[in-house]
Amino acid sequence: MSGAAQVYEGWESLIAQISLNGRPLDHADAQGVVLQPGAGAELAISVVIHDYMPAGGHENTRIRIVGLGSSGPYEELVEVRTLRSLPHPYIYHNKDGWDRVRENITGNEPYRAAFEKYCRKADSWIITPPMEGRAFCYETNTESFLMSAAYAYVVTGERRYARMIADFYRHFSDPVNGYPARKKGCSQSYVQEGHFFKHLAIPFDIIYDSGEMSEEDKAAMERCFRLYMEMLDTHILDGHISNWILSELTGAFFCALAIQDMERALQFVFGTGGIIEQFRHGIFDDGWWHECSVGYNTWVASMMLHTAHALIPFGYNLIHSYFRIPFNKEVSASYPGAGAAGEIGYV
Repeated sequence: MSGAAQVYEGWESLIAQISLNGRPLDHADAQGVVLQPGAGAELAISVVIHDYMPAGGHENTRIRIVGLGSSGPYEELVEVRTLRSLPHPYIYHNKDGWDRVRENITGNEPYRAAFEKYCRKADSWIITPPMEGRAFCYETNTESFLMSAAYAYVVTGERRYARMIADFYRHFSDPVNGYPARKKGCSQSYVQEGHFFKHLAIPFDIIYDSGEMSEEDKAAMERCFRLYMEMLDTHILDGHISNWILSELTGAFFCALAIQDMERALQFVFGTGGIIEQFRHGIFDDGWWHECSVGYNTWVASMMLHTAHALIPFGYNLIHSYFRIPFNKEVSASYPGAGAAGEIGYV
């Protein structure tokens, strides 16, 4: 005998519709179906998002799956997260924010001069397939062309810039010659891979509704983002605190936001080994980053601020949050330098 039912903790607004083998289950017959030895049942869970959940709003739904067999009873608790889709763009700015950027550039000569540099950079971009004979796809500085084209598109509205980015994504996501095959996006180490993927995700958000990417193009880039996130999940298990790990986490976080995967996004921020742990354990009480370099200090600050800003549309205000200080004397999750046990998870 197997069955499933929603678990209520209070304040849930989404009510799960549960079916087993296509037959809806209500609260009265949550025990479900009788399974023959070795047989299985298809469990489907759906919710209807109501009009008073704003875009970017999300809620967890918990389902208890129960069964009784020859070896005794069993129970499993499954939690799913539902997000109301947020219109693109939203990571750096939403439409109103980019409109203000455009107004500032139009009305201020110093801003125009800086913006024109981005346009010249984008205009000089020659898009090619991934580099032949190399383990990686592109030189790391390709990210500067990507971001320049994204800025040029969002400010001028000229679709040729969005088309350049979309063409690059098609090369990058090529399953035979691109990232899915090589699993190394840029020419440097994993720290650079982090900001390389961050700068893949931001233009993806900016040109998402430009009309230059097909649904197949978007799905192909989503596969690349998920490949990177899966690899990072393993890479950060050692529990170390460093600008390297933070860069990698920030890249994964922006990838998750770009495809609106809130489970992943919140995991990389609030989960074990996530960005909040980097903040709590990596910054001294005087505000200085523990690696004691001016460059690292300013870079880490920028990554933290970008993370906090990007979460605002989803209902999180980290900029004005307080966090408990740690009491250990080592900038590491384990003693004495042993590898951390367990897998990263949302807490």
